[in-house]
Amino acid sequence: MAIHMQLFRRSRIPHFARVFQGAKFGLPHPEKADKGGEDAMLLTSKIIGVSDGVGGWSRRGVDAGEYSRALLSNVEKVAEKSNLSQPTRILRKAYDKCRHIMGSATVCLVTLQKDDTVIVTNVGDSAAIIVRPSERRILFKSEEQVHDFNFPKQLGMHSDDMPEHGDVHSVKVQEGDLILCATDGIFDNLFDEDILERLCGPATGADEADAMSTASTTSTSTPSEEGAASSKASTGSTTSSEQEAATPASSENSASSTTEQTAISNLEQRAQDIVKAAFVLSLDPHYNSPFASREKEWLEKLPAALRPKGKGYEGGKPDDISAVLVEIVDKGDDGKPFARRVSL
Repeated sequence: MAIHMQLFRRSRIPHFARVFQGAKFGLPHPEKADKGGEDAMLLTSKIIGVSDGVGGWSRRGVDAGEYSRALLSNVEKVAEKSNLSQPTRILRKAYDKCRHIMGSATVCLVTLQKDDTVIVTNVGDSAAIIVRPSERRILFKSEEQVHDFNFPKQLGMHSDDMPEHGDVHSVKVQEGDLILCATDGIFDNLFDEDILERLCGPATGADEADAMSTASTTSTSTPSEEGAASSKASTGSTTSSEQEAATPASSENSASSTTEQTAISNLEQRAQDIVKAAFVLSLDPHYNSPFASREKEWLEKLPAALRPKGKGYEGGKPDDISAVLVEIVDKGDDGKPFARRVSL
């Protein structure tokens, strides 16, 4: 038995790891273009995220984007030395490092685990949406956390909200699933169906039938108590108003692969498409936007005496618009995707 085990250990059976591969893209609010906006984005092989600086700070002469950028920069640094199965602790340590910075921000993080799950941690009205293209359906979307309409929970100075108040979910995933982590500029201007179509293409009759038959039988998420798996984050970036494709650090030597670069370019194009579509609609005064629809629903719930006079909000909602889009892929020790490694 000992000899058998020794031979097994020396065999060249590859080890496969599941990683994020994708791109990020952002466009600032037209009035904030000179400063690059107030959003920040993070993209690594094991953790992605977005943070939206609360614009109200700008009226006090504070750069509202400084806090969001610092928060995600610290998340990346802390994650490199932390257990990724405990994202709330990572967020807490990053938050503590920002106590001296004026400002506040919403934040949404997605961390990849070793057990075919991701953990979504959200504070505020940014969000993550997980899509299974093979079934053309949304597996999961995080819910916004707000104190009141258009008043999101937020981390930072003068806020009672804490990382531990975040909404945490564990979601089962598989290779090929797509994750879009974006600030509210996306979700205020694009309906979920629009996002799904831009990620998967227009629906056919067969697609719609398949989606309906599976939607009622599949559990998509459960609240997470932060387990005990661990993994290490690799390189990423936190700057917004830029376009960047990224591959995990372990695959740098194979970055020239045509197949892999084609996949990344495809994700990059889809990320751009989603952000640009939301941006165009945000400037349309006649568009019946998700934001306008939600405000209408909120007003209808108010007592008549408290409802403001006149029409409610109309049109798209101009804002910084930022998105990180990744695909879950399997990589081997040599950085090559699973599908190419096992092909004969």
